[in-house]
Amino acid sequence: MSPLCLPTFVDLYLAETDPRDPLASPVLADFSGIPPLLIQVGQFEIIRDDSIRVAHRARSFGVDVELEVWPGMVHVFQVRELPESKQAIGHMAAFMNARASEG
Repeated sequence: MSPLCLPTFVDLYLAETDPRDPLASPVLADFSGIPPLLIQVGQFEIIRDDSIRVAHRARSFGVDVELEVWPGMVHVFQVRELPESKQAIGHMAAFMNARASEG
């Protein structure tokens, strides 16, 4: 994918929304009181660094965050029918089951 297409995707994503709106840019969000958070991101995901920043920000609000950066993976790798896709979905299920049994 050409880096030149990124501004087009940003414009499509935002439409008329202010880019500083936390609903558009979670890295600016107030994470107070949210439940434990699992973030999975591929190593080659274009928003990998933003995902890492969101994890740090959520932790700064006291949120229990599990961040997984999957080596060699790309955007939305979980739906690509790769062995890693199935593993990632398994991690999601284990994360939810563990948190459900805590409460």
